[in-house]
Amino acid sequence: MKKTLALVLAGVMAAGMTTVAFAVDQAPVIGQNGDRAYVIDSEDVASTGLDAGRVLEGGDEIAIPIYIWEEGTGYHIYDRDFDYNTKNVKAYGDWDDVEGDAEGELDLRWVKYNDAAANEFDSAAGFYYSVVITVPENNGDKALDLVGKVSVGRTSNAARNADDSVTVETVIAPDKTLANYKIDFDGGMLTMGETGIVGFDKDAGEIDIEFGDDALFIVDVDGQSRLNLAWNKTFDKEFSARYDYANLDFITFEGTPRFNRTGDFYLYADEDAFIYKKGAEGVEEINGLEWDPDYEAWHFRTRELGAYVISGVELDEQTVTEDKDDTTTEDGNKQNPDTGR
Repeated sequence: MKKTLALVLAGVMAAGMTTVAFAVDQAPVIGQNGDRAYVIDSEDVASTGLDAGRVLEGGDEIAIPIYIWEEGTGYHIYDRDFDYNTKNVKAYGDWDDVEGDAEGELDLRWVKYNDAAANEFDSAAGFYYSVVITVPENNGDKALDLVGKVSVGRTSNAARNADDSVTVETVIAPDKTLANYKIDFDGGMLTMGETGIVGFDKDAGEIDIEFGDDALFIVDVDGQSRLNLAWNKTFDKEFSARYDYANLDFITFEGTPRFNRTGDFYLYADEDAFIYKKGAEGVEEINGLEWDPDYEAWHFRTRELGAYVISGVELDEQTVTEDKDDTTTEDGNKQNPDTGR
């Protein structure tokens, strides 16, 4: 599901808001004057707007300033000089129920806005009471969409039924992949340690994805959603101990990405090497695996990229290790197991 990486603010005051009866209520609202949401930085300051193309990760916070009606002058940003009880402000989030979406956690608190952010809503830098959306964690292998509407009111029921709201739309990268996010990818080289979430060019069609000098995947990405294509060659010491008679190399796709279509995967290794899929209980055979002399690589067709093992010898059995049944006494000395004799 492709969505514009943006957070669009839309809030139009309903007719009758300037009446005396409404002024007495001092109902809080958000989204006035075309204001937008702001990303709270590591210094707990709302410093930059959430613009198109911005991707967030779990734990990030988004702030939306609240306005309060002041009789005779209209709506004003809710700063610390405004005489209004913060207990009279409630927030409500109506998160869209769509496949792959997430729900942000809402809070209400004073947020510091810097000069750049404050200038955008025609106010001085300072502390303003705000709705704060905490971006949920994404422990999966694909980017998630955070989509919905946020509103405020004097009571929870009023917030739920408010005429004004802010539409929220942004993307949450899987954990530890944000720094290496790529957009509009239409094929080419992906570098180990510099690859995370990949968003594909909508017009890309069939592309060649090169994973360094280690592998190649040729696949049609028409309509393909974002995928975590992070990969590594980290040596798995524990798994390798199951086959201590062989020297093993590993290629692991961290998010086990699954494409919409089946493609051709080429793993570059010697012709006399033995190639396996890494399973929970040991190595597994790969269906359709064969040597391709044109590519000088091992080839098979797949939709899902997993973890692979390269061995110089056939892995026909696992190393047998004897379990030790030694016990330890309270004084720290080892005690021989009871043999029954």
